[in-house]
Amino acid sequence: MRISLNTADHVWSGEPDSLRHELTRVARAADDVGLDTVRVADHLLQVGPQSSLDAEVPEAYTTLGFLAARTTRVRLGTMVTGVTFRPPGLLVKAVTALDVLAEHCTAASRPREEIETTLGIEHIVVITEGPWTEQGVAAPARAVDALGGDPV
Repeated sequence: MRISLNTADHVWSGEPDSLRHELTRVARAADDVGLDTVRVADHLLQVGPQSSLDAEVPEAYTTLGFLAARTTRVRLGTMVTGVTFRPPGLLVKAVTALDVLAEHCTAASRPREEIETTLGIEHIVVITEGPWTEQGVAAPARAVDALGGDPV
């Protein structure tokens, strides 16, 4: 059985230093006790049920890089990723760089069969090839035409 820890709400009392210290403490504890994965939220706004919308929420992939430097074994990842505010090419580059630089880190470190089962290889191909295909390039232009505006 694999047990994961999800850190959706990063609001701890104190200054920004407390966020840094608490995230480190939680990730190292997960590493030490043998949890499989620590996951962070990838949201623009804080969405925890006890949080206000203006509470701090660190950027997910920067946070994963921070945690990767402080852990040795536990895998790290996001619960979800905000594809509406993160271009696919940049997302693939961020996840790949994180996986290469922190060998224990991301879902890309999982066996290929597990990734294919979880996400579906066809989705991975669409995500990574989309921006460079004719359809991927034409889609934003069609959206601008449909809205009746000029490209910005």
